[in-house]
Amino acid sequence: MNNHPHLKILHSLYLNETQAFRKVHRMTDLFESIIKTHTVVILSEYVKHNKLSDSAKGLLAQAKTLSQCLAARLFFHLRQSQKRYGQVLPNVKK
Repeated sequence: MNNHPHLKILHSLYLNETQAFRKVHRMTDLFESIIKTHTVVILSEYVKHNKLSDSAKGLLAQAKTLSQCLAARLFFHLRQSQKRYGQVLPNVKK
């Protein structure tokens, strides 16, 4: 997970969660991020090894901005989780 620090953080949040309901949500966040990360890798490898038409390249150029939006959204949710649980965790006794 060293190449994917966002997955490492989500995995840590999942492992440290003590409430069952929230733990399921942390696990869902982790799975969604794993799937999205691997989707990007698969699409990148496909583009790397296949000749694309100009129209396909245009669609991918538009999708780049979409992927940037998705990445920003992922990190936004991660930061929100860290803020929310960062405020709660100091008050929880282990």
